[in-house]
Amino acid sequence: MNQAPNRLEILRTLRFANLDGAFATAFISLLSGTFMVGFVRMLHGADIWIGLLAAIPSLTGVFQAPGAVLGRRFASYKGYVMPGGLAWRALYLPIIILPLVGLATDVRLGLACGLIALASAAVMMVGPTYNEWLAEMVPADSRGVFFSRRNAILIATGALAALVGAVVLDLFRGAGLEAQGFSVVFGLGLACAGLSMGYYFKMFDLSRAEVRRTDFGQGVRELAAPLADRNFRRVLIFLAAFFVGQMFAGNLFSAFALETLRLPYTTIQGLSVLQAAGIVLAATAWGRLTDRHGTRPMLALSAAGIGLSPLLWLACRPGHDAANIAILAVGHLLIGLVWSGVGVCQFNILLATSPAKERATYLAAGFTVQTLLAGIAPILGAWMLTSMRGATSVEWAYKSVFLVTMAMRLSAVLLLVPVREEGSASIRSTARELLSKPGQTLRKTRAEKNEEPDDNPQIPA
Repeated sequence: MNQAPNRLEILRTLRFANLDGAFATAFISLLSGTFMVGFVRMLHGADIWIGLLAAIPSLTGVFQAPGAVLGRRFASYKGYVMPGGLAWRALYLPIIILPLVGLATDVRLGLACGLIALASAAVMMVGPTYNEWLAEMVPADSRGVFFSRRNAILIATGALAALVGAVVLDLFRGAGLEAQGFSVVFGLGLACAGLSMGYYFKMFDLSRAEVRRTDFGQGVRELAAPLADRNFRRVLIFLAAFFVGQMFAGNLFSAFALETLRLPYTTIQGLSVLQAAGIVLAATAWGRLTDRHGTRPMLALSAAGIGLSPLLWLACRPGHDAANIAILAVGHLLIGLVWSGVGVCQFNILLATSPAKERATYLAAGFTVQTLLAGIAPILGAWMLTSMRGATSVEWAYKSVFLVTMAMRLSAVLLLVPVREEGSASIRSTARELLSKPGQTLRKTRAEKNEEPDDNPQIPA
């Protein structure tokens, strides 16, 4: 049994957790998203492969529920999480050589899907326990600030890593070595995975306060408890709808940029850096506002903003590169300001509406619903794109998907209205205060935070 960590050990562990998460995000940024879209396009793969590669990590979210049950049987958080984290990283190793081997397109993409499915299942098994571990170390009234900063760090690191990868890939493409470029980029991702694991090993373990050594079947049955909680059920319904809206277009924004707008990888990832800059700039403000007003109203406002984000892509036209880049550059910076709020609030709403003793179970239920539906959504989006290609131009085939995405996201916000969060302000009063006096509200929130007694450990950035 590990001794309870002291304040210094908690601070160090949270810093190492942020570094672990940052390099893990860099790793996965270089082996997913735009790079996987480009890999499919290089091989002349069908649209459905883009949807599948975006969907698989989410579909494996079904493993979070049994993973949470197994995790409660272990006293050590770190000991349980470690094997899944190692397997997640190791299973991506063979993907480095896939761009170079002389196999058929469908065989190579099928192997990529299989390896990613196994890797994702491994990390999903331990994900809820890892998040529970972090939540145990962060005081409840500081979670908004901590997780907003953590989210900003992870996204910024991922965006910068992807930008480096894009520059490398464009250099190789310019030399007529696109396949080798993908292999090098994937290799850089695995190097980041190794650094991530190194910081994980430095984290201080915690001993679970209550180990539940019930049989596995009983544990699985206990997972139904969150579904019996009426308020949490409303949270799940909102998150399900919102994640479908988030993921319906999946990687098709990147595919549209590559296929229709003909933007280079460096430009596309440069837009991601601008979005990350917006996230970083707004992270502390969203965290403080969430701690002051509550998660529910801030999630409603940020989700509504994200609902409008497809308008940027709808405004772009092929052959108008200067205008497209200007629209997307300004838009991605603004989107980042809003995504910063979504990133912290959609996780904190689970923490805010779940009982402390059952948190791992509630988190598992929430993540399972989110990821399962988020996995189905990009497949449906890819299917819609394929169907629309025969009915309209390629440009409007994509834009039809974007219009549906926008409608889904905005509709999902209405499902937050019946959710109840103890101590939170109403959505209407929060919106009125923020829209009428935004500067004054931020200054007041900052002053209130600075006046709080220092009873809790300082949360590291």
